[in-house]
Parts: sequence; C-alpha cells; structure tokens
Amino acid sequence: MATIDRLFAIIGMPRSGTTWLHQRLCRHSRMVRALGQIKEIHYFDHVHAGDISLLPSDESRVAGRFDFLRAQAEARLARIDQDLASADGKRKVRLERQRRDIRHYIYEFASSDQWYADLFADGPGDWCLDSTPAYYRLPEKGLRHLLSVAEQSRFLLLLRDPYERTLSGIRQRIARQGLDWNAWSENERLVFARLVLDDGRAVEETRRLLDNVPPERLRIVWFDDIREKPEEVVAAALDFADLDFEPGCMAAAEKIPNPSPGYELSEQLRAVIHAETRQTVQGLRTIGLDVPAGWDRPIRPDRDTLATIPGTRQGRGMSLAISTGIAVQPEFDYRTLQLPLRVQDAPGMLSLGERRLIYGYLRNNFEDAGLVVDGGSFLGSSTVAAAEALRERGADAPTIHAYERGFLPGNGAIRQFRDVSYRMGESFVPILEDAVLPYEDLVQLHVGDLLEERWSGDPIEFCFIDVCKSAALNAHVGREFLPHILPGKILVNQDFFFDRLPWIKITMGYLADYFEWRGRVHSSSIYVCKKQVPQAVADYDPWTARDERCLEYHDRAVDLPFEDEGVDFLMALSRTYLVALLHRKEEALAMLDDTQARHADYIASKDNMRDARNARFRVERARRQIRNDAILRVS
Repeated sequence: MATIDRLFAIIGMPRSGTTWLHQRLCRHSRMVRALGQIKEIHYFDHVHAGDISLLPSDESRVAGRFDFLRAQAEARLARIDQDLASADGKRKVRLERQRRDIRHYIYEFASSDQWYADLFADGPGDWCLDSTPAYYRLPEKGLRHLLSVAEQSRFLLLLRDPYERTLSGIRQRIARQGLDWNAWSENERLVFARLVLDDGRAVEETRRLLDNVPPERLRIVWFDDIREKPEEVVAAALDFADLDFEPGCMAAAEKIPNPSPGYELSEQLRAVIHAETRQTVQGLRTIGLDVPAGWDRPIRPDRDTLATIPGTRQGRGMSLAISTGIAVQPEFDYRTLQLPLRVQDAPGMLSLGERRLIYGYLRNNFEDAGLVVDGGSFLGSSTVAAAEALRERGADAPTIHAYERGFLPGNGAIRQFRDVSYRMGESFVPILEDAVLPYEDLVQLHVGDLLEERWSGDPIEFCFIDVCKSAALNAHVGREFLPHILPGKILVNQDFFFDRLPWIKITMGYLADYFEWRGRVHSSSIYVCKKQVPQAVADYDPWTARDERCLEYHDRAVDLPFEDEGVDFLMALSRTYLVALLHRKEEALAMLDDTQARHADYIASKDNMRDARNARFRVERARRQIRNDAILRVS
C-alpha cells in the first residue's frame, strides 16, 4: 500500500554523478529531501539485505550501515542541542522540530514504510527525493517494494563508462583513506584496483531494473551528458517529473568529477582495468542499451592517470592485502586475475575472491593427475569456476565431482542470488543443473545426503569443501576425501573462518603433519597436502574427545608465516566458541572479553571499516549466543 504520493529516486553506479545530480534537483522548489537534508536514506537496501544472500557478512553489512547513518544523525543532533541553548522564537521552534525528527530517524530506523514516509512529512504533494545509489542493486522483491511505496514514482539510473568510473573510484578511495599510491608495489596497486572494479558490476543489475521497473518510470542518464551538457540533463530530469526548470538549480555548480591527471598507471594495470570493463560494456549492449560511442575508446596512456592528492600518508604494505579479507602466500594470490563473466555471474554465495582462487589455481596448475571434488556446490558458483578453468585447459572428460543436498531449510522466503531467485525450503537442483549445463561433459553431479556418499578411491588433485556445517559432515569429509588428496595438491575449506564451526580447525590441527596452511581468502582457508593421510589416521574424529586435546588441535590449525590480525582475531573467536561448546561458559565469556581487548584497534579501525564492522558484529553475536546458550547445535 502506497504511503507517499510521489517518489523521485536517483540510483546508479558508484562515481557516476548521483551526488552532483542530487545537489541540482534538491534545489528545486518542488523537491523535498528527507528531513530537509538527507541524500541517501538506505531504507530499501537495509530492509532487503537478507534477500540478497545468506552470508553472515550481510548481517554485519546492514548493522554497519545503520551504525554509519546513526553516527551522522547523532552528530547533527549534537549541533542542534548546542544551537538550542541560545535560540528563541521561531528559530527555537524550528530547531526543536528538527531535533524531534532526527531522534525519530535514529531510534525508529527502517522500522516501517510509514517511518520512511514520515521523513518527508514537510512536503506533502511534492516529489520526495531519495538519492541512494545502492537501490540500483536491489533484488526483484526490493524493487517491487520500492515501486509500491508511492502512488507515482520516477527513477533516474546513472551510468558511466566503467573504465573511467574505475579510475575515478581509485582516486576517491585514495583520498578518503589517506593512502599513498606512489609507495605501493605494482601488485598492491592491482589489488586495490580490483576492489574498485568489483564495486562496478552493472550488467545483471541493469537487466533486473529493466525487467522490473515500467519503462515509463525509468530513464537512463549517461555521465557523458552530465559532463557535456549539464543544464540539459537537469532540465530533462525535471521534465521527467513534469516540473519546470528553475535556474536556481544550476547555481554554484561544482566541477564535474574528472579522473585525470597525476599518478601514473602502468601498462599492466591499465590493461587489466580496460579488459575487464570492456566486458561490462559489451554486456550492457547485450541487454539492449545503446551505450555512448566513447565507451569503446582504446587505452590512452597519456590521459589514463590518477589525480595527485596531497597530504597522503605512506603505503600500507602487507596490511593492504589483509584488509581485503585475503592473506595468502604469493602462489595463491589471484586478486589481479581477470575473471570470466560466466564465473562472475554464476549464482551462489561465493565471493569473487574465492571464485578467483578456484578458477585461477586450476587454470594455472591443473595437471590431470587426479579428480576435482566440489563439496557443496549450492547454486553452482564453485562448480562453474572449476569447470571454466578446466575447459580452458582443454579437459573433455568428467573430472569434477560436485556434491549438493539440493535445498536450504526455510519457511518459503525468497532469496536473491545474483539474478536468480530461490524460495527457501524448495529444491534448487534445477538452478544448479542449469548453471552447470555448459559443462555437463566435465561435471558429475551427486545430489542428496553427503553422509550417504562414498568416494571411489581415485586420487584427488583439488578439493573444495563447503559442507562442514555439522561435526558429522566434517568427520565424513575427513574420512572420505582427505586421505585421497595427492601430496603437493590443494584443500580449500570454505567454512573454515566461520567462527561457530570449531571442529574444522580441530581436524586440521589434528592433521597438521599432513597439511600446511597457506592462507585465507575471505572465509576460505587454503592447505597444501605435505604427505598423503593414512586411512587409519583419517578415520579418527578428534572432535569426539571433547577435552583439552581439542583446544591443542584447534591452535595448531593455522601456522601464520606472516602477521595477520584478521586471521588471529577469527581464530581467537573460534576458540571462544569451542570453550563454550565444551560447557565452560564463564571461561568462554572471559576469553571473549580478552579477545575484544587484544584486538581493540582492529575492531575500531577506520582504515578498514568493513572488516571492523564485521568484527564488532561477530563479537556481539558471540557474547549474545554464549550467554543465552544459543550456539549453533552440533551433531
């Protein structure tokens, strides 16, 4: 049911001009901003974050966004309180109203559609302006919600040449984080650029908008037009809302963002950015967009540089790699690898970093000395990454054994994974089969209970495991697969850094004589087999001891060859859960307090706010669950 009359939303790619256009339109007499000042409300992406994926990081992402918005609002509230001390008359009445509204914004954040409508209460009958670029990535359910909240709605989708947008994004992040581009190695620059590239996905998001938003409600604005004819863009946007142009909208217009010149980009870095962003351009054409001709331009070494930013501090060395959730030995560093679109777009919960690890390792190292095990394919992202790599190496026989139960428990809620919708509790096998269909000659699917499966005994060259959510499954994986991994080959356990599954660390600590830890890619841990595990050793499940030996094994699971506070924090948190599962609740809570104190700088870091928010969320979740005896049950 609609709660506001007219909504005007500006959405789009980061660094595509959304702020500039918002600043122009909000000056119109008929446009109303939330509380008269808020550009990005983040209501719909907050409400629908859980529909995008099931990763625990999504929970922390929502909590982190709320923390950020609340901090902004509280800062404004503090200024109002100071002004109220000397205000009187109409100014005092106005400040008191602002104070009331902001308190409502903070303490009722995203509570209902009515809360959202109340933010615009001062402008009945006018267009409510919400310029939250992130709505661009809403799942179908979120878009339907956004469409339903207003009687009339208009959407401006801003798009920019992905190559140029990436350069602008690099420049912005360097400035905001106070980094020194010149002090970094070439590899560190590639890693940093990869983060910005990942932030610019556009094809599936645009297709979803075109499929779900009626064409009469959606207009595309090209950044090229903002640069070349800004007043015409503003006039056309207002005409889209049936409003007349007002000259005041263009008053004191600031300079359009420009990504040149200054820091030089190496030929390798320009080639990586250019090649990957050309895929995005082609993808946008494939879905029917007539992108500007300038987006096809070749690399321009004389212009493709980054503006010099004064006052930056020195480079961060190894901490840059760790801050991205990746800390690996050099032979497993695939962060600069160009990932095929088919692998990028495969539905599933795997991060792009983990997809690069699977694809990159197999593409560069597979020797056909054994088979590939994909334990826990879900919707197919890990299987597609492996199969695409083997296809490029010329494989033409069933090599990948993919295991999947075929459904997630649930009450029928719809979740969105990339451009695929899945209803919880139902079978997703058709989605998985569709994803791996192009590789049916390489993949053998095993659908059903993994506990009923038995391995053939064939040697295993690459083993990717994403099923150890219970102690029983972990023990089964240990018995069936680990003894057959060839020396020198790879085991990747995707659940390793999920803090409530300590039995995985216990098993790997128990097998420390057979596997060597080589690094972390987000929640995945990488091991190289030093020597083959005897079946008799693998048959024993060390978790069954339920005593001090479990703690000893846990602490042997990761032998850090370099300093990585992120890994240290996650292992400490896992140890806390383990102590709680051993029925030593008070000791576990004391350990949690100690972990929080030892890692206080990491948890409060402003250099890496995403990991810091995630860490705070994990600590508070652990404290709540341990106190309430609500830890994930073990079997």
